[in-house]
Amino acid sequence: MGKAVKALLAFTITVMAAVVFLQYAERTDLLSFLSAPEYPTSLSFGEHGSGEVATDEFYRYYYEQLGETEQEAYRAIFNELPNHPERVGIPLLTSEQMDRVYNALGNDNPHLLCLAGGGVLETRSSGKCFFMLDYELGADACN
Repeated sequence: MGKAVKALLAFTITVMAAVVFLQYAERTDLLSFLSAPEYPTSLSFGEHGSGEVATDEFYRYYYEQLGETEQEAYRAIFNELPNHPERVGIPLLTSEQMDRVYNALGNDNPHLLCLAGGGVLETRSSGKCFFMLDYELGADACN
């Protein structure tokens, strides 16, 4: 057998194997990892201040990098987002801590497209702290 015939035979076998593999993969959902993930529209962290972690399948790297008080603020804001509030009560934070919380929210949850580039941290003399949210889209477009 000549080299050209061997090469053609090897090519034909490779193509046939690829076709068989793709047919098998289609039937068994073997290539599901290639599709884009479906991001959650809500996140169950439990009650505000409970310290419970998210119950969906997404690991939140940036959330895990936050301190305990920052994590509490993250949970409070995330749990309120479906309600599209103007402000959310959070633990007392510095503006640097709030920046870390807001960046963690955006980095862990890229599907939160309705949030604009930031918000305003409001601290009252009573010791209460609020984060005033800045939305890019209206409530009906965000949900």
